[in-house]
Amino acid sequence: DAEDPTMQGTFMQLEKMAETAEEQEHQAWCELPFRQLAYNFARNTFGEESADTMFSADNLIPVFLQTGFAAKAQQIGKDLLEKKEKKFGKDNFFVATTLTLLGNAHGDLGDYSQQKDLLERALRIKEQHYGKEHPEVALTLGNLGNAYGGLGDYRQKKDLLERALRIQEHYG
Repeated sequence: DAEDPTMQGTFMQLEKMAETAEEQEHQAWCELPFRQLAYNFARNTFGEESADTMFSADNLIPVFLQTGFAAKAQQIGKDLLEKKEKKFGKDNFFVATTLTLLGNAHGDLGDYSQQKDLLERALRIKEQHYGKEHPEVALTLGNLGNAYGGLGDYRQKKDLLERALRIQEHYG
């Protein structure tokens, strides 16, 4: 039962174990089974469209990317993006996180055009939500620069990376 406090407690313990593994010098291979377990537990206990399941998916995708499972990250990212857009709207900053992760999955798979499109959309949302000079914007600019590099547009890559660096230097 999704309303059972014991189930919520179990989910939170799984997430905490995954966070502990992540804190150990970002050992993604150690973190991966905990993230998968937490995600599957949330899906089965709270449902596909619950906030806990979406939160868990957002935590699982980067671990898949770090461990070389970009296709799995892409699959979960596509499903998650659909659900978040339906629940929060297409321009919500919660959607921007998933756009960024999904864009990076496409980039890891060599689809730089799709990566660019997703990251440009994420950038617009993040700039609206955080402002143009925020560290979250800088991260997206860096990823977007890499997408342009993958497409062979090195001038645009350089411009985006320089802008990201200026923001990061400002925030230390």
